Amino acid sequence: AILAMAVVVGVTSSRTQAAVVVTTEQTNAVNVTFSTIPNISAIDLAELATFTFVGTPHGASGAIGVLHDGVFPANGTAGSAFFSDTDNLSITVNLGSIWNIGQINTYSSDTSTSANRAPQHYTVLGSTDGVNFTTIAAVLNNGGVPSVGSASSWGNSIKDTTGALGGYQYLRFDTVRLPAPGLGPGVQIGTLLNEIDVLEVPEPS
Repeated sequence: AILAMAVVVGVTSSRTQAAVVVTTEQTNAVNVTFSTIPNISAIDLAELATFTFVGTPHGASGAIGVLHDGVFPANGTAGSAFFSDTDNLSITVNLGSIWNIGQINTYSSDTSTSANRAPQHYTVLGSTDGVNFTTIAAVLNNGGVPSVGSASSWGNSIKDTTGALGGYQYLRFDTVRLPAPGLGPGVQIGTLLNEIDVLEVPEPS
C-alpha cells in the first residue's frame, strides 16, 4: 500500500510580506505519481539552465545533470541522484536571463533499506545578478530527521499566494546535512535530490 502525506507550510516573505507556501507530499513508494503537487516536468526553465555546485558529492552520486533531466528514477539512489555526506552542497541554477518564477518543485526518492535520504533539507535563494541573494523559502522535511530503514519518495512545491515568487536569473539551493542517530553516534547524511523543476508564471489568457 502507498501511504501519502501532504503538508502545507506557510512562510512570511520579507520581499513583499506575501505568503510563500511550501506543499510537501511523501509516499512509501518510489517512482511515484504525486497527487497534491505537480509531477516532474520535462519542459520547464530548469531543463536548459546551467547547474553548478560547491562541495564534494558522494562517490555514488550522479552527475549534476541528473537534477534537470526530466526523469524520476525507477530504481534506487546510486547514479540517479545528486548528494553528499561530507559537505552541505550548494547548488546554483543559472536560468540564462531573469524570469518571473511562479513555482519551484524538488523531488527525491531512495530505495535504501538502511538510511532513507529522501527527506529534503535546504534553503532556496534567488538573485538577479548571481551575487546578491534573497531567501525565498526553507524546506525541512520529516521534522529535520532522516528516516532509517524505509524507502520513500518526497516532493516539495514552493509557490507564493500572489502567484509569483519573483523575478530571478539565479536560484541557489543550500542543502543541509543532518544527524542520523539510527546509523551511529555523530553520523550525518546529506540531502539527496533527483530533480529540480522551475516554472515561470503563466502568461495571462
